[in-house]
Amino acid sequence: MQTPEALPDIQTPVTTVISGTPSPAPETAPEPDTGFDFLSVLPWFWFGIACCFGIYSLYTYLTLKLKVREAVKIPGGWECDRIETAFILGFIRPKIYIPMGMTPEQQRYILAHERTHLDKGDHWFKMVGFLALALHWFNPLVWAAYILLCKDIEIACDERVVQFMELDERKAYSAALLNCSTNRAHFAACPVAFGEVSVKERIKSVLSYKKPGFWISLVGVIAIVFVAVCLVTSPARKDAEAAGDTEPTSVSDAVTVHNVDELLAAIAPDAVIQLEPGTYNLSGATGYGLPSENPYYGWTEKYDGFELMLQNVKNLTIRGSGKVNTTLECDPRSASVINLKNCENVTLEDFTAGHTLELGECSSGVIYLQNCTGTDMNRLGIYGCGMVGLQAEASSDISLADSDVYDCSSSAVQLASCENVSIAGTRIYRIGSQEYGGYTYFMIDSSQDVTVENCEISDSTLMNLAEITGSTVQMKGNLFSNCRTQQTAFSLQTAYFGTPDIEANLVLEGNR
Repeated sequence: MQTPEALPDIQTPVTTVISGTPSPAPETAPEPDTGFDFLSVLPWFWFGIACCFGIYSLYTYLTLKLKVREAVKIPGGWECDRIETAFILGFIRPKIYIPMGMTPEQQRYILAHERTHLDKGDHWFKMVGFLALALHWFNPLVWAAYILLCKDIEIACDERVVQFMELDERKAYSAALLNCSTNRAHFAACPVAFGEVSVKERIKSVLSYKKPGFWISLVGVIAIVFVAVCLVTSPARKDAEAAGDTEPTSVSDAVTVHNVDELLAAIAPDAVIQLEPGTYNLSGATGYGLPSENPYYGWTEKYDGFELMLQNVKNLTIRGSGKVNTTLECDPRSASVINLKNCENVTLEDFTAGHTLELGECSSGVIYLQNCTGTDMNRLGIYGCGMVGLQAEASSDISLADSDVYDCSSSAVQLASCENVSIAGTRIYRIGSQEYGGYTYFMIDSSQDVTVENCEISDSTLMNLAEITGSTVQMKGNLFSNCRTQQTAFSLQTAYFGTPDIEANLVLEGNR
């Protein structure tokens, strides 16, 4: 007898299957993919190639460092017999290296070129470009952009160097460029080299260089004015209005200052700064040695302190209340008192500048000009213990008039790669220490159109009166007295290294 099936409990849920409706097939687990996943490897492949770029860059840098470790210091750079072309090496403290065997003229052109690279920060631009190439090595457009960047950097630098040169000078510059050219097939990662990129094209550019025409310049000026008007007439930001930002953006045309902090705060383009009588010790500034919020000056660390550097400022005048009443000074023996870099149309007048009268030998000068144009110095007192009264490199249109340069331990004036320099009506005396004497009144190297006239030069013991190499110098109407030279008997024709144009110099007794 068949036992009836038990009915389900009423609490148990029942699933009803409707006749004619198919049940879904049970899902099956996907089979594991045992193939090669190319996309998962791509990031590691990209990273590996990028690391290769970094290793190559480090290898290039270390190789060059080993080559130049025995380089010899020269004015404006370093000379090495293990390199083929000039270049800049380093980022924190970059240095210029040039091959040995260059003529003074070639050295002048090469150093001017490399200094222009440094002043414009080209070594940083090239590093950023190489970093972009390392990250985007797979993109042919980035390769093309990097190659064009390197070429444009060199051509732009050449144009900045030769913009004031005549055709003969541009030919000599091109010869130096050809002499330093290299046959490298690879691309350089680190240094900005003098003769490495597109030498043939650069020589053509240098020889055919012409200043921009009038209409091109006019269109550029109109475009700049148009953009400036648009920016000026744009509505101010609400944030600035809410904050009540009424701080002026420029310094008044005439500012009277009473201390060092006020002097530093007033430094700006188109400023006229009037120094009240007193002594302004730059080493006593509130922010001495600290980063400056003013973009037109900063502090450079030296061996025994910090040096004030005025930079990238135009049309600045610093006027004292007379040499007797106003003094600018600093404490560090290795720092210049006034250091101007990349400045245009700066006037210094009616004050005295020098180091504080403390123990210790100086290893720097008083006024130092680097790549400056249009520097006028009138009625100044320039005294030691600075080694050099006025030192200038790669600068032009320099004037020192009606001033006193005295008590400097080495030289009165040193010029390197300068143009159009006038020293007139100036009294130069007591150059060199009393015990050992000094080196020379004028050390002039690779400079053109230098004139020393109507100066009174006296009371010094020196190795020679002047050392002049690769330069054009005129000396006329000067008064010499009590000048002692150690290498030769005193004579305006023999007491020089070099051959300046001597005209109507008056020699008094007491010279030997």
